[in-house]
Amino acid sequence: MLYAHRRAGGGLTQPHIAICPAPLYLAGMKTLRPPLRPLFALLLIGLSACASQDEPGTKGPLALLAPGYQPLESLSLCRGIPVSNAPRHDTERRLLDYTPFAALSDGRPILRAPVSDACLSSGFGIRGGREHKGIDLHQRPAGPVVAAAAGRIREIHRRDDFGLQIILDHGKGVFTRYAHLASFAPDLRVGSVVKMGQELGIMGRSGQFTRGVHLHFELLKGRYDTPYKSFGLTAHSVLALPAYRLGSQPNGATPSG
Repeated sequence: MLYAHRRAGGGLTQPHIAICPAPLYLAGMKTLRPPLRPLFALLLIGLSACASQDEPGTKGPLALLAPGYQPLESLSLCRGIPVSNAPRHDTERRLLDYTPFAALSDGRPILRAPVSDACLSSGFGIRGGREHKGIDLHQRPAGPVVAAAAGRIREIHRRDDFGLQIILDHGKGVFTRYAHLASFAPDLRVGSVVKMGQELGIMGRSGQFTRGVHLHFELLKGRYDTPYKSFGLTAHSVLALPAYRLGSQPNGATPSG
């Protein structure tokens, strides 16, 4: 069988041949002498296992993405501006520990940079004496912002501080915030279910404390159903999460409530 693996960023590697040995060897086993058949069967099982591991399936995070979205393969610091709390990077300003998908504590994948193309304009941590509870991603011209993981919309509205923002509930106490949007994608409302990679809106500079066109993206954990709602949740750095490994979680969970 001829197929091509897909890279983390969506590109295809060189195609190669994977042989499914069962149809070929089961017929040939009948021609073997009985003492040799157990050994031949063990060889067949081993070859079949190798083929099944290589065969592309639907368990990886790419299978969970909304059609048409390609994850950002690499992320660099923005040029020409100071980047606070900049993660480790090389001489070309590319982040050394960046991977398109991070793993949540329960093994589910989440996009580290839920955009089509951008640079990092601010990291997670203390900035100007205040806690910056997310990361800022800048793109010119402004591009689409997508859901970092499958979820349900808890909030979609305008605030004085965050401007146009969306809060997604990913289940199991995990939430994400998308702030300073210029506009929302059509037909989204509280309760709408979205896929990983589905467009939520366009990057903008609505609200206060903006440093030009950017997405302010937060990963939040805790209990939402308190008087503080999203502001009672604990912020975590999505860039500090471990890389997602295929097989750690077979499918994406969408919250039921």
